[in-house]
Amino acid sequence: STTGTASTDFDSVTGRVALKYKFESGWMGYGSIARGEKPGGLRLIPATLLAGGEELLVNSFDQEKITTYELGIKGFTADQRIGLDFAVFYSDWTDIVLRQLTEFSPTTGAALEQPTGLNVNAGDAEVWGWEALVDMAFTDSLTGRLTVGYTDSTLTNAKQDTFSLFPSFYTS
Repeated sequence: STTGTASTDFDSVTGRVALKYKFESGWMGYGSIARGEKPGGLRLIPATLLAGGEELLVNSFDQEKITTYELGIKGFTADQRIGLDFAVFYSDWTDIVLRQLTEFSPTTGAALEQPTGLNVNAGDAEVWGWEALVDMAFTDSLTGRLTVGYTDSTLTNAKQDTFSLFPSFYTS
């Protein structure tokens, strides 16, 4: 049968802790550690089998998790006309959900009539970067803001099986 019910449950505790220190100059240094989670999921996918018949694919996947660390400094120039804020950050992201195409039922191994996309926890990532913000008062009535950021993300332990052996996708 291609109809049915299923359930799953996800619990998480998230939060952030931060410290800031105000220097005598009026500038402030700050740092934080934050932990977050994106709920997992459950999908029921009706599929037609190549040999005939139908099957209900139960696609469950776990929560994605991220821990982020940030350090920064902010303040104003002596004349208070230019405000500066600079921060660096690092994020450790785990159990990333990636879509994988499969030609076989993950439960029975039976060939599917058509490739089907399943969500799976298939990788981790390290993300680091920085952000700079400049607020400038050109006159008492005219102000401007410039924000520039840089991010470097690297997938680690990532597994993308989809069509990995097809000639146009295959890598050694």
